[in-house]
Amino acid sequence: MDASSSSGMGGSPMGGEGGPGGGGGGMGGGGLAPSITFLIRWQTAKPVKIASVRSRMGGEADTSAQAKEFIERKEQDYVIAVIMPNMRGGGPRPGGGEGKGGPQEPSPEMEARLKQGAWLSWKGHEKVHPTSVTPPKQGQSAFIFHFPKDHPIELADKEVEFAMKRGETEVKKKFRLKDMVFQGELAL
Repeated sequence: MDASSSSGMGGSPMGGEGGPGGGGGGMGGGGLAPSITFLIRWQTAKPVKIASVRSRMGGEADTSAQAKEFIERKEQDYVIAVIMPNMRGGGPRPGGGEGKGGPQEPSPEMEARLKQGAWLSWKGHEKVHPTSVTPPKQGQSAFIFHFPKDHPIELADKEVEFAMKRGETEVKKKFRLKDMVFQGELAL
């Protein structure tokens, strides 16, 4: 899947581009800040779960009781993945750790900063911060955010925004909820 575009999801509204973000290589002159495009994906959305099972199991996914149970399971959290451009080479990773030396386990302080710097927001509700954040591990390029469902998101809310701020990098993505209906239900 191309992390620089939502087209890798067949135009699915369950994922989308986020940005602009800071970082990346320098650009000569002009004073324009370089940008990085991130893919923001609702891991708990039913279409994403179906695609995940099919990519792992192939044709067997349609007849597997285990696959059906996973797809139909009501998740306790909203889980959002923020997929960065390929970070497998050397050099520092935005989530901490080094590409070549292997990632380091996040310290409690780092996890607290990641939680405080990310949120979901929608009409009539306070920002909701994640209860846990998993930074990318070696060979991976995604932060995984778990948001509580204490205040359920409903179709009448019209849109929900995901935001993540880490240092100078800020990633934001608004999702129109009417575009996130799958088989007659809001798929988050």
